[in-house]
Amino acid sequence: MNRLNGTSPLGRYQINTDNTITPGTLVALNSSGYAVPAADTANLKVVGIAKNVENNEVEVFDGIVSMMNAGEDAALTRADRGEAVYVVDAETVGKSSSNHIPAGILVDIYGGDAYFICDPLAITIAGLAKKTV
Repeated sequence: MNRLNGTSPLGRYQINTDNTITPGTLVALNSSGYAVPAADTANLKVVGIAKNVENNEVEVFDGIVSMMNAGEDAALTRADRGEAVYVVDAETVGKSSSNHIPAGILVDIYGGDAYFICDPLAITIAGLAKKTV
């Protein structure tokens, strides 16, 4: 994961019991408000990228970041710039996923990685643009 710019820290969240969060990965909140690794799981809400993890808490930041691009039908292309990106897993985003958990807005594709804006506003906009694919 590369970071181009952003706000740090954006927030600090208690990590859900039995979950491990790694710095540089997408972080989501579960229905109880605890931090979990972002996944294509219903009712999760992405809150940013993990920066520091200590004492069962994770500090997150936002900004333009890069993650792995999904494969096959969910792969993002340069034609998708400005479109919503969705969580495939904590290290991967795509143009679609089963539960359409928004991660932000695509900026560009470089070297196979997806660069996207992952901040509260972009996540909200991406959520409003949920695909029905």
